[in-house]
Amino acid sequence: MEAIAAAKIVNFPQPPEGRRGRPPYEKEGSEARAYGAKELAAALGITVRAVQKRSVEEFWPYEEEASKGGGRKKLYLYAALPRDVQKAIEVWEMKELVASQVPEGQGSGVRGQGLGKEEGQLPATVGQARVLAAWQNRKAQYEADLLRLYLEAAGRAPWGQVLAAKLAFLAAYNEGRSYPQLFAALGPLTYKTVERWAVKVKKAKQQSTDVIQVLAPRHGDHLRGVRRLWGRAGKLEDLMRTLQGQILLAWALSPNRYNKAEAIFKARESMRRRGLPADEPDAAYKRFLDEFEARKNHIWVYSREGKQAWNDKCAFYIERDYNLLEVGDCLVADGHTLNFDTINPYTGKPKRLTIITFMDMKSNFPVGWEIMPSENTQAIAAALRRGILGLGKAPLCVYLDNGRAFGAKYFTGDLAQAGLSGLFERLGIATIFAWPYHGQSKTVERWHKTLKAFEKDAPTYVGGGIDEKPPRLHRGEREHRRMWEKLTRGAVPSLMQTHRALARWLDVEYNPRPQPRGHLQGKSPLEVFMAGRGAGVDPAELHYLMLSQTVRTIHRRGITHNGKDYYAEELYGRRHPVLIRYDLLDPDAILVFEEDGSYLCEARVMTQVHPIARITGTPAHREELVRQIEVKKHQEKEASSFCRMITETLVQPETEAHFERLGLRADGRAPVIPEENLLTLPSAAEFEAQVAAAERRQAAAEAEEAEGFWRRLRELPEQERYERLEDLKMQGRELPQEEMAFQRYFEQTETYQTFREYFEERRLLFSLGLTAEAQ
Repeated sequence: MEAIAAAKIVNFPQPPEGRRGRPPYEKEGSEARAYGAKELAAALGITVRAVQKRSVEEFWPYEEEASKGGGRKKLYLYAALPRDVQKAIEVWEMKELVASQVPEGQGSGVRGQGLGKEEGQLPATVGQARVLAAWQNRKAQYEADLLRLYLEAAGRAPWGQVLAAKLAFLAAYNEGRSYPQLFAALGPLTYKTVERWAVKVKKAKQQSTDVIQVLAPRHGDHLRGVRRLWGRAGKLEDLMRTLQGQILLAWALSPNRYNKAEAIFKARESMRRRGLPADEPDAAYKRFLDEFEARKNHIWVYSREGKQAWNDKCAFYIERDYNLLEVGDCLVADGHTLNFDTINPYTGKPKRLTIITFMDMKSNFPVGWEIMPSENTQAIAAALRRGILGLGKAPLCVYLDNGRAFGAKYFTGDLAQAGLSGLFERLGIATIFAWPYHGQSKTVERWHKTLKAFEKDAPTYVGGGIDEKPPRLHRGEREHRRMWEKLTRGAVPSLMQTHRALARWLDVEYNPRPQPRGHLQGKSPLEVFMAGRGAGVDPAELHYLMLSQTVRTIHRRGITHNGKDYYAEELYGRRHPVLIRYDLLDPDAILVFEEDGSYLCEARVMTQVHPIARITGTPAHREELVRQIEVKKHQEKEASSFCRMITETLVQPETEAHFERLGLRADGRAPVIPEENLLTLPSAAEFEAQVAAAERRQAAAEAEEAEGFWRRLRELPEQERYERLEDLKMQGRELPQEEMAFQRYFEQTETYQTFREYFEERRLLFSLGLTAEAQ
């Protein structure tokens, strides 16, 4: 564009009262570049009308020059134009210069400095393809369809009647008779409009340009994504660079999480204190913040809510293919604080205990768990032991939480650093630790949400948060508190009752229920788990995984632990400390080890007997009394026989010899102790044979005892027999096939149907630990 020299400025528009305009360009008598509205429209990619409108709003200085048509032409001075317009002019002139150097027949058909017939339209090779909005794309498609029908109608007309055919087609179209759908979308059209479309399409095909791009409407393109704030028009990134935009974002992105109305109010006050314009309406500021939240959501969430919220809401997540796993390949472990109170077994006071769960990743089946007052290595070891027993094999891998208990040396240490081999290394199990604050990587976290259904059934439910607390825990809710005390009588479940209730909920509610969503694809956890369960493991190989190790001293009645006495024949005659291991879910037995760690025996609980069992006791009372009397007599017999042997072989000869030395024997001979009478200890083989014989006798006695128990049970009335069997089943005891068949028979009788509600209520109360039998 040639520079226009020695032109005098004839008009400087003055801004009206109260408005700020760009200061006038004051440099008379100097040469300066100036551009007309058409050139500026081409440089900015907008229409001439848009340039004229902006020049009036922003008060661009201009010069007037006589035009060829006899009128006056406005020329806008380059130095007085806004900076964005100056940059656009520089880019446009560079493109024009490049296009002018292209030899004829090459390039895109750019001729000289022109842009083509359309105002503001860059050639296809100079500009880039526009991004069409949905309405632009849809309207261009309708126009292309109508143009195709229009040209087909013209092509069918005989020579000399093409124009008449085109006019007839448009007449029928504008009446809405021929193509009502296109008419509803495009409205009435003129002959010149459709012919202009035809020319555009013809040129587009010659230049291999997209027809839809050519036909799409252009109005509004320059305003797409553009907002006007603080006297400046631009897109979101442009407005973010302004001082006002930064002030507004500083309040909106505060970690104090002001809502948008509060942020706008505080930002407006801050702008006014700094002397910045802040007169735009709140709706304009809110649209700016809404767009920032939508397009920069990761910054919005991270700044206002932190890294954890960003990870949960914005960060990319990885999906696992569970079809590549088999049951037992990976167990996921984590701790969860139960949302109801349970009696703490160590203090006797109500407390929200912690459950440690090992869940199979393939089947979502909880294979082992432990409930303890806190998350510690003992509880984790016990849960792992039950998980391995339930799984029937050792898992290949365990996916663990990154908590302090899971990272203890007891689990992950090695011989070089911790002085002992790590527990998982000992079992041959690989370990993977989850990322910190990344709960979604542990699938057991989702099960903890499902566990809420069980927690809400507990009489001491306290809610999963402040907003979930029952009304009885709020201040002033005396009626709710009185109602709760009346319903529950203040009962708090014990640890054993919680275990039993959870086991029943898993067996009845969770494990058999199909899961339509997720990788189980409609199958239940029990179905998938049983299909891949192992053949089983020897519990004796997992003794070191039992819950706790405590030192106790053997006494006359065996070993006292948790208020109960445990006894085995191997403890008879011992009075020294031993190590015991126990499992809270199996209080009927403990494992006894020597102080050096070698296994000694399994001691069973010795219950107290009925004081007058023969008179008012039940058969079970009499049976237990007889059993303990037999133990006592067996000990007495063993002790007396051993004492008699010692007396006859050692004490008596030695005593007679002593009397001889004192001259108390008449014959004067000193007694001699025969060698065959000397006390000899049995060999190792003989001792093992004696132990094996004793074990066989014990097993035979236990089998005979069990047979007698079931025989006496079959002699009871049917209803009483059924109730006793239900109690045994709820206590976890395995029933013989004959007794299970009797239960099925009794449930079909008229007696059971009559008292059905009684049996079901009794079963429910037993599972919650609210019956006398469960205590």
